[in-house]
Amino acid sequence: MRNILNYGEKVDIVTFTAQKNTTVASLGNSVRRVLYRAHNIHPDDKEALEYFNAETIFQMFNNLFRGINILVWLIGIGTVVSGVIGVTNIMLVSIRERTVELGIRRAIGAKPRDILVQILTESEIMTLMAGMSGLIAAVAILGVFEPLIRRGSQTLANFQIPFSIAFCVALALLVLGLVAGIFPAARALAIKPVDAMRDE
Repeated sequence: MRNILNYGEKVDIVTFTAQKNTTVASLGNSVRRVLYRAHNIHPDDKEALEYFNAETIFQMFNNLFRGINILVWLIGIGTVVSGVIGVTNIMLVSIRERTVELGIRRAIGAKPRDILVQILTESEIMTLMAGMSGLIAAVAILGVFEPLIRRGSQTLANFQIPFSIAFCVALALLVLGLVAGIFPAARALAIKPVDAMRDE
């Protein structure tokens, strides 16, 4: 900075940072004492040195983005829960419409385990298809906007979804598919073959 601004030996700005797990605020008074002692400034002279801590601004921005991140997670969790409820309702309607089919299957020898596997498999497939469609759409949208955002700036930010997150999402969809299918499966198992065949 001295070379660029041609300051010579003049120093009017000193910047410093702290080691990991140490706050800049905790070092401010120590730095001030060192500079005051080096330049024979009276300790009570508060105007001799202007001190600015950028850490507080960074903390404000970090708290802001942390709040946004929590909000996004809450919205995402709410969307997933509503999706699970939607899949459960669809499966319940499907079971209601297929009461006779399920009754006939039970009457000709289908075991409760077979019905359970069928309903849970349908729930898994429906949840995975919906969830993976949303994930693919999100990746596609980010893929379209990423070059547009980077074109006008030098940012190195990565706007794509990491594979680890995509893998965790797939596992979560598997679990949620099971959760969404438990109640419909219990409803299907409660259908008695005789009552089912008399349903129409």
